[in-house]
Amino acid sequence: MMNNYLKSILKGNVFWSLLELGLNEEIYKIPCKIDTGCSYSNVPIQNIVSEKEARKMKMEDIKNRVPYQRSYGVSDTEEIKRKDKELILQGRLLECTSLKFEHRFDNIVLNNYNLGERVIRINYDRTGNILIGMDILSLMDIHMGTDRKSGEYVLMGCLKDNINIEYREALRNTFGILQ
Repeated sequence: MMNNYLKSILKGNVFWSLLELGLNEEIYKIPCKIDTGCSYSNVPIQNIVSEKEARKMKMEDIKNRVPYQRSYGVSDTEEIKRKDKELILQGRLLECTSLKFEHRFDNIVLNNYNLGERVIRINYDRTGNILIGMDILSLMDIHMGTDRKSGEYVLMGCLKDNINIEYREALRNTFGILQ
């Protein structure tokens, strides 16, 4: 049974969550980070499939002209960014490791809360953390604070267009918020 809101408990200064994602007719359940510093949700696909399968999928996306954008982490240097730009200009997309391709998924589920149909970007070359970013989080009413009963630091959220009684009750019980 699905939850009527998202709840994630802070562990090690990270809001870890379980992402359920349908890919190639399989449902994957994989840990991810809720990351307010990330502009666009991103799945480094090698966390799910083999390097060989990831390369094959990237070739398909390039062949099918799937929209992409460059994406960098805090450790990427200007030299890496310049090299990637040159690869793109030369049409050598397969060699460019910073690309993330846009894919629409029918059913994105986060900690058993259904976020519905969403676009998530896939990087085929990296192996870092799966990130749920502000493209999805900005669609939600979100509250963070200390749970009055457990003392744990908690993130709770609900899609803005689907705020419901259960969510409001959970906010009241967890944080003492009255709406």
